[in-house]
Amino acid sequence: MKGEKIIVGILVAGVLLVAGYNIYNLVENNTASNKIKQKVVHEEKREEAENEYLKIKAIEAIEKHYKVKIDGDKLEFNIEHNTVEKQLERIESMIVELSTRTGERGATIDYLEEEKKRIKFGTIDFFGDVYGGKKLETYAVSFDDETKEILQVTCIKRDVLKKLKPIDFISFEQSKKIAEAFIARNNLEDVEQLKFIGLIEDVTYFEQDEHIFDTFMLFYENMNDVSKKINIKIDRVSGKVNYFSVGKKAVSEYEKNAYHIVEAKEVESKKITREEAVKITENVFEKYFNVKVDTKDVAEDLQYNYSFAIWFARWDGEKYSIVLTKEGKIEGVGYGEEIKQASLTKEEGKKIAAVFIKKHKFADEEDIKCIESNSLGEYKFIYGKDEKTGRNKIIAISLNGNHVNGFDMKLKSVKETEE
Repeated sequence: MKGEKIIVGILVAGVLLVAGYNIYNLVENNTASNKIKQKVVHEEKREEAENEYLKIKAIEAIEKHYKVKIDGDKLEFNIEHNTVEKQLERIESMIVELSTRTGERGATIDYLEEEKKRIKFGTIDFFGDVYGGKKLETYAVSFDDETKEILQVTCIKRDVLKKLKPIDFISFEQSKKIAEAFIARNNLEDVEQLKFIGLIEDVTYFEQDEHIFDTFMLFYENMNDVSKKINIKIDRVSGKVNYFSVGKKAVSEYEKNAYHIVEAKEVESKKITREEAVKITENVFEKYFNVKVDTKDVAEDLQYNYSFAIWFARWDGEKYSIVLTKEGKIEGVGYGEEIKQASLTKEEGKKIAAVFIKKHKFADEEDIKCIESNSLGEYKFIYGKDEKTGRNKIIAISLNGNHVNGFDMKLKSVKETEE
């Protein structure tokens, strides 16, 4: 029995010893776990406090730069921490998805790969909307996630039901004056040292027709230091600045949009006025298609597109359209009446289109040649040589039934190809 007690004693001692170690380890593990939890809680509280501080700074920035008063009770900011890692992960995910879906590498993936190279900083973004009947207000502020420097501030107020008319838009010249006055008033940069370098056309009233560009984004840089840039968006409806970016954000935006920016010399180059463009469009539909159109519609919708260097208008649900060069030459006209089916052969359609070309003296008979046609009633013809490139010019004629209802001369010059 005594021996058994000794053995039992040893076993009990061993169990207690092991239990002791386990208890010790448990305490240690709990202590480490608590430290981690405390660190997480501390980090969450720190981030919460930082977000609250930055929210106050965001509201102050909006009120200061745009001279507005924000109701903090109505505006609920969403907050997003866009670190460099998150941005890269997001783009990589898009690349994987595209690769999986298409099974090949296309232009979009190449673009996304380039976009990854441009990601050099993270942001903390505050954004929110305030709805009030037909009015919509959008506010946003971005901070550098490391320095907490303000990178962009947005203040958009728009009537979502307002029907836009390009005739009411302010001009580029007016927009430029407003942008530079805003820069000077807010001390964003020494205006005397700034140089306007170009613009892109944008949309603020995105509920409207997609072909109406109601906003200019103007790009500026310091004449002595091109790394210093400022970008300003002008709402051409209200005539007010609704966005600006500075620092890293402005440089990043410029690099991202460089391919699409219309350079200053092109923006400021000579073109006919709106009044002259409207005058040219008078009786155009009657001349080509024997259709009467109220010139008031043309005047209201006609706008200049800087990206393509054309005057253009589409109205009445895009039933009517017209395109002019910056010098005033008509390049395209069309009207989308109810489609009438006609049992025309390809040769009959080509003949009708050719007669139209010759009737309106786009080209002599010996200079035209049909190079393409389709079942939709569209015919493409070569109609002479481009004086600058020496390549063949083409005109597209569209038929509805057995009559012409549109033509397009702004297609690129091409090498001659047979049907």
